[in-house]
Amino acid sequence: MNTQKLRELADEVRLIAELSDGLDHEGGVHMLSALDELAQATSAATAMVKQRMMELLTEPTMIAGRQWAKRMDGKWRPDQKAVVARVMQCAVADRATGELRDRDDAVREAVRLMSSLFVSPATVPKTAGLELLGVLKKDVATWEHTGYKLVVEDVETKSKNSDGEDPF
Repeated sequence: MNTQKLRELADEVRLIAELSDGLDHEGGVHMLSALDELAQATSAATAMVKQRMMELLTEPTMIAGRQWAKRMDGKWRPDQKAVVARVMQCAVADRATGELRDRDDAVREAVRLMSSLFVSPATVPKTAGLELLGVLKKDVATWEHTGYKLVVEDVETKSKNSDGEDPF
């Protein structure tokens, strides 16, 4: 099968979407079942082709104005001890003046800082909380390489963005 046939199939599927209002109950169920089967097959084929591309892509490749590349992927792993140490430092003394807080004010400040850092479903400290501590993510976390990912970028979009590096 060549890529032109796949593009034609995609056009057919888009046509189904446009005509979906005219489906009756039985036709809709059959169409949904067939589309579900197609989606599963497409998902499996896409995964296999992406895996193969991860093996083949040694340098970025331009196709139809889009750049295909293999990039490192990873996760930020926070150093909780460094975060706690910085929270304690900021809670005990005012960052701007250096003035020491009394015990009650220090506890309130510590709770406020910890809430701003971790009251969310995220496992990595929130950026706004790190700003309150006067640190960047890279100061209290390390980047761990976990593998590679396939990245597709439009050339126009890429030129508008700078280096794409995480500013935090």
